[in-house]
Amino acid sequence: MLLQPLLKAMSDLITVHESLLSMAVQKSEKLKQNELEAFNDLIKMEQKHIQALEQLEKVRLKAAKDLAVFLNLQEDASVTDIIARLPLEKDQQRLEEKATALLEAVLHIKQQEDLNRQLLKQSLQFVQLQLDLMEPSVESMTYGTKKIAEDPKAKRSVFDSKA
Repeated sequence: MLLQPLLKAMSDLITVHESLLSMAVQKSEKLKQNELEAFNDLIKMEQKHIQALEQLEKVRLKAAKDLAVFLNLQEDASVTDIIARLPLEKDQQRLEEKATALLEAVLHIKQQEDLNRQLLKQSLQFVQLQLDLMEPSVESMTYGTKKIAEDPKAKRSVFDSKA
């Protein structure tokens, strides 16, 4: 039946997503250990996985479209609609398990990448703080205080010329 290509495509997507999740965890570790070269290598590997995901997603969409047409559904029917139309409960359960596993993998990657984004943000803030501490500000390089120049009472002379 046309269900097998869809299940195969979803299994392949799950495998690549799990690999991406593993890379996301490794990226977190590399950020914590300040290993930027290894972090950059992981990003390059991640790009290859993303390209593979794009190709697998095209295969999945085609398989889902073919199955939807076979089941007399619209071409852009959702997986939920396809599951509801499948005649065998066993097939419904298998497709639902794959869809759930794929969704969970995507959510785990999203959570891990959010953590990585926070780690990067904190690292950049730390680097900026270090740079600010190393580089003196223009205000601290002047010899007087800024308050004296802005205070109108400080500019007033003690000698009253009208008297």
